[in-house]
Parts: sequence; structure tokens; C-alpha cells
Amino acid sequence: MPFQTTTTPPDPNPDVQIFFDGLLLLTPANDGCFVGVHNKSLPSPARPHVFLFMVRASGQRDPIAFFSGKLTKRLTILIDDKNAKVSKFVPATADPQDFSSSIDLKKILPASNPQPDPLHINPGVFINEGVLYAAGITSPGSALLRRSGQLDQPLDSLANPIAANISFNGRTLELKWNDGINDQTLTLPRPNTNEKYEIIISNRENPEPPVPAPGTTACGDFQDHFEVINGVNPQDRFNICFIIPKISGPDTTRVPCMSVVIDG
Repeated sequence: MPFQTTTTPPDPNPDVQIFFDGLLLLTPANDGCFVGVHNKSLPSPARPHVFLFMVRASGQRDPIAFFSGKLTKRLTILIDDKNAKVSKFVPATADPQDFSSSIDLKKILPASNPQPDPLHINPGVFINEGVLYAAGITSPGSALLRRSGQLDQPLDSLANPIAANISFNGRTLELKWNDGINDQTLTLPRPNTNEKYEIIISNRENPEPPVPAPGTTACGDFQDHFEVINGVNPQDRFNICFIIPKISGPDTTRVPCMSVVIDG
């Protein structure tokens, strides 16, 4: 079942803001959201992807918690509420934060049955609370859907990155993960503080690929998602490419490493 829909705009100053970036697969699961982490060896060993998890107080540079490497146990982000659920922001009118701007394979490939391969996305991440939305969108007219042997298909602006907002409302948020040696736990908010928090969940190329030249068209690594997704015919697979602006500005020349949604 897809995520429940809310038309209430995301809080501009949430208690917790989670950002999803890179080769991640978001799917509804048990009223929450499971985030599969692409862990299969990619066709090009020159493009390794590295999982990163970081928590920091909003406005602060230094992390409260940090892990980078291969997940060996599921990372969980759980609010202490039996009625917790993950929903998506889908307004009745145009809004740049509309979660519908995310790439949902069920919508783009309606004749297919895309299913993540558990072997190559687990142990992954699970969150039981939050409102999903587009924290940013790609430049208008810049995104292209590219299939081998076909003309490029222009796309509307795409969610980049996807984010989720969580409000405490008198509750606590517990994060559990394994750092490769020991199990770790972090409870938010920290005692005797009025902090708000950012959580980064990323699976990006490391090192970052070179910045494309302005005025060119460059493709990211979106097609690598299909290495861990079953049920899609080879001829239906695609990549997401971008027309790089001739006038560069903040983050306009970086080719996004985009997460994907399945039946969201």
C-alpha cells in the first residue's frame, strides 16, 4: 500500500529533518518507510558508493553521531508512539515540496512490477514516523529520461533530495545502528536542550565524479538502481540525465545521485 497522503505543508522548522540522498530505494512498509541501500558491486569499480549516516544539531557542523561504511544491521529511527506512521505531502495545487515529484518506478513503469532484491538492499533503514516531501527540486527543463536507442524524454522538475520531517510532540526518537563493532543507540531530543536535528542518510559515489562542463548533458548513476530491482525488462530500464546550465550557480552543475521510490 502506498504512503498515506497529507495536504498539510511540511513544517518549515521541524524538530527532526531526515535527508535521503544517493542510491536508496524508499518503499512503504508496516505504516512506515523502509529504505533499501544499494549494496551490490556496481559494473564500474571506478565508481564505488559509500553509505553514510550522520546526525547533527541544526545549524551545527560537528555530528552527534556518524557512521560510514557497510551496514551490517538495520538502522532504525523510531518514535515512541504506537500510532506512528509515515505519510507523504501531496497538495491539491502546485507546490515545489510535492512528494509526487519524486521518481516512483510504479508510476513510470506501470506495465512492470519493480521489486527490490532483498539480497542487495538489506539490512537497510526503517523509519516509523515522518512526512515525506521534496526538500528541493532540480532546475526546470534540466532533467531527461534516457533509454538506449530512443530519443530523450524531457521530465518535469524532480525531487532532490527527498526529505522527511518529524515532530517530537512530547515524544522521543530512538536511533539504533551498528558501527561495525558495537551496537549504538541515540535518543533525541538530548536532555536539557531545545535542539532541533538533521539526519543525513546517503549512499553516494565516493569520491564525487568530476563536475560536467556547463552547456553539456551529463548522466548520473540512476541506472544502477536496476542492478538491485527485479521485474523490469532490460529495454524498459533508463537513466536520468541533466542539461548542465551554461551559467553556473550554487549546486547547478552537480549531477544528482538520486534516490527512487517504489509504490509510494
